[in-house]
Amino acid sequence: MACILLLFVILAVINGNDEVETLRKEVQHLTSIVLSLQNQVVDLQSQQKRETRAISPEYGFMAMLSNHVGGLHLNQPIVFDKVITNIGDAYNNQNGMFTCIVPGTYLFTFSIMADTTEYVEAALALNGNHVINAISDHTGTTVWDMGSSSAILSLREGDVVSVVIQWPDRVDNTLHANGYTSFSGYLLRQAD
Repeated sequence: MACILLLFVILAVINGNDEVETLRKEVQHLTSIVLSLQNQVVDLQSQQKRETRAISPEYGFMAMLSNHVGGLHLNQPIVFDKVITNIGDAYNNQNGMFTCIVPGTYLFTFSIMADTTEYVEAALALNGNHVINAISDHTGTTVWDMGSSSAILSLREGDVVSVVIQWPDRVDNTLHANGYTSFSGYLLRQAD
């Protein structure tokens, strides 16, 4: 009788080992499925980011002077009142300022042309701080001189970009219109 009991115990242990092995294999299989699903989620998140960037909001503007403008003060924004394009309505042609709505990387460019016998320096300003300058010098020459500059800036929501007079103050700083003095910018890439 003891042998039969021992045989039952041995069979139960062997049978139990088979169940343990089956469960171990099932756990391994489920683990590999979970890892595969995690990788798929990461891939889908990356794809979603790429697609979101592809359909990110568009912001861009181009404006110029409709008339010659002069008598400007130092650091006074030039008001480019003739809007050619204003996608996203972030440029204000009443005060000459672009206000960032969507954080990201932007390209800005501006050009200036001083009127006859005049000299003008202007600067692209970010939140009132000069970033890059341009000069138009029409003194002592009959050749029209035009200055321009470009800058790529990382902007946060609420940042303000404008073109301001750098020199001279109020006297002999007339800017020529007719498409020669302009300001433009556009969103290159939305911030993550």
